[in-house]
Amino acid sequence: MVAIIAILHVLVSHLAVGGGAFLAVAEWWAWRQPDTERIRGFLRKFATNFLVYTTVFGAMTGVGIWFAIQLANPEATSLLIHQFVFAWATEWVTFIGELSVLYFYYYGWNTNSRRMQVTLAVLYFVMAWFSLFIINGILSFMLTPGGWTLENRDIAAGFFNPGYWPSLVIRTLVMLALGGMFALIVAARV
Repeated sequence: MVAIIAILHVLVSHLAVGGGAFLAVAEWWAWRQPDTERIRGFLRKFATNFLVYTTVFGAMTGVGIWFAIQLANPEATSLLIHQFVFAWATEWVTFIGELSVLYFYYYGWNTNSRRMQVTLAVLYFVMAWFSLFIINGILSFMLTPGGWTLENRDIAAGFFNPGYWPSLVIRTLVMLALGGMFALIVAARV
């Protein structure tokens, strides 16, 4: 059950980051084209689908992961929380900011200035990627703890483990691909 929920959550969370990259680039590009309104009409449909899928499914699967891992291995869950309490807190604050910016972007569609829309799209992507940056340290720690041991509980030794940078690069590439594929799906439906 943990694997099923985690796979769904990873797909949605990577889409949230990659779709944010797509929104940032597309917003910036749309304002430089002669048919800006037609492009922004598509972006509005993309943003609507993006907002619904990433927030609803992301929230459901995120809570589902916590519930499932607590049942599967409460000791390991407790270790992750206690070892990375500052990282979790930073990620959760970043996530709340990320959602807030996305809502400001979406619900300010008709009232925000061009510059504000581009700024919000870029800010959303930066915050979403930073959230990925933090979560990647915790997830890669579970696979390759590196210099972290029960005697050496240094957060940096666990966070920046041997699998951290390769995993971050792969995740970044995957999230860009997922964002582009989601844009193609929305375009095909429009």
